[in-house]
Amino acid sequence: MSDNLVSFTAVKARGWTPALVRDFLGEPDSLARNPYYRSGAPVKLYALHRILAVETTDAFNAAKEAAGRRSKSAKAAADVRRQELIAEIRAMVVTVSHVPLETLMRKSLAHWKANARSGEWRDGSDADNATRGRWAVNYARHHRTHYDTALEAVAGRVGIGDAVDIIRAKVYRAIADAWPSLAAECTRQANDRGVGMG
Repeated sequence: MSDNLVSFTAVKARGWTPALVRDFLGEPDSLARNPYYRSGAPVKLYALHRILAVETTDAFNAAKEAAGRRSKSAKAAADVRRQELIAEIRAMVVTVSHVPLETLMRKSLAHWKANARSGEWRDGSDADNATRGRWAVNYARHHRTHYDTALEAVAGRVGIGDAVDIIRAKVYRAIADAWPSLAAECTRQANDRGVGMG
């Protein structure tokens, strides 16, 4: 790449937003083959002398400052929405539709059988205790709590990653409290997902 041409990425590294590039530089001065993907979009190149000239103008600097303010405002608004979601999820009460443990084990086995892949080598009744416990916790999570509904409620919202972790921790804790013999499996699954049970 010529020293007189810089990539779109390099322009952004100078503090330009895509909108500023569009408004003040327009079309690229040249295109280069994508160095990472043969079938990828070509790399847009801009003449450095044009960039430097634009950066000295009052119009550009005013637009750049306004863009910075909008970015800070957007980040602040996103932080507020994230905190609101986290507070909402922390206040959420997870309830369990309780049944005796034997019933839960029976229902989770029936659910596993109904959803087993074709050609499974066993019907599930000879599964070891750890496997049966895993099935029971999975069944309880999806069918004895409002776990799936809670996940749907946070989909697409700012802060979803943290919210999902809190929901999972609450659900595992509720299952462990409802069926203490499944507490170890709840802890194992929570640890596997990188969430504590509180």
